[in-house]
Amino acid sequence: TCVTPLMIREPPGAPATIRGFILALRECCLVKHKEAGIPSFVLKELARLAASVLSAVERTRLQLRIHRLVQHLGLPNAEDRRNAVALLGMIGPGAKAAIPALVARLKNGHEHIAVRHTALKALAEIGAETDDVIPALIEALQDRHHRLRLPAARALVGIGDQAIAALAVLLGTKQGDEEFRVVLAATLGEFEANGKAAIPALVQVLRDKEEGESVRAAAADALGRMGRSAESAVQDLVDLMEESKTLCRSAAKALIGIAPSTRSLAVALFEALNRERANEPEEALATFRLSLLPSRPSSEDPCGAEDNERVRQILEGALTRARARGASKIVWNGNDLPPAVPRAAHEQPGEVAAPRR
Repeated sequence: TCVTPLMIREPPGAPATIRGFILALRECCLVKHKEAGIPSFVLKELARLAASVLSAVERTRLQLRIHRLVQHLGLPNAEDRRNAVALLGMIGPGAKAAIPALVARLKNGHEHIAVRHTALKALAEIGAETDDVIPALIEALQDRHHRLRLPAARALVGIGDQAIAALAVLLGTKQGDEEFRVVLAATLGEFEANGKAAIPALVQVLRDKEEGESVRAAAADALGRMGRSAESAVQDLVDLMEESKTLCRSAAKALIGIAPSTRSLAVALFEALNRERANEPEEALATFRLSLLPSRPSSEDPCGAEDNERVRQILEGALTRARARGASKIVWNGNDLPPAVPRAAHEQPGEVAAPRR
């Protein structure tokens, strides 16, 4: 049987009956208030009581409906269970009483994937903030069913500060394997500017050269999504650009995310670090330049040049040093590259050619 919204039968003396009595009393007072000398405030108070009892009726019906839907989570048919979970999610914050049952469905590895997926969405819609919810959502981030990871991340974003703190602790203490840590960093990026409390943990990952490259790249991406709030990480991102091709790309994109008005400097630094790199074709540089084209005119940039003066100074200093020392002095993956042959007769080693149009 498919789960549908429930019809609640109220017993005698229920709030609806009380409300009916109050409304009848108020109607009688309206007719007789002059004759009986009933003060006007009595009429107003009776109207207020009738409205409050109506709210009580609605609350009672809602509680009964939530109780019945929670019972339906034990039905044998998976589609019935999924429908019950979906209806609880539609109720929203008023369904907090169902959170323990929804968490149990989510954590049950034998439950149908559609039910677990819907439970994640329901928890996000309810706005679950209890202590047992965050660990369950973090556990879902590393579930063998990848389909659960994105809704788990979105549910954590909905929780806010408590979730940020828990994710940052896991990332800072190197919990889980490399794949899980990539997911942790990416989830923190989902908070965007609201995730600034996680910046110290993300910067710690950038600085840890024993950390997996994919995790460090994910941390850079997360900082880029946080925008101006991650300005304190700029120097670490510039340092990261010198370590490897993959990290250089991620760090450059993150710098542009933090300070869009310095886009041209970030691109120039990327090219200075890559132009003379062994086996780095010009086509690859051109492709990367295209990927960094602004999505809107710079005049609409929310971050002005004045707001990013510190970022600009750091990038200009790094670019000057990169040009001065030449590509043969740049360390890539721990190995000094041999001096490179200029690409053209008019091009000197370490010099950055003007971007092609």
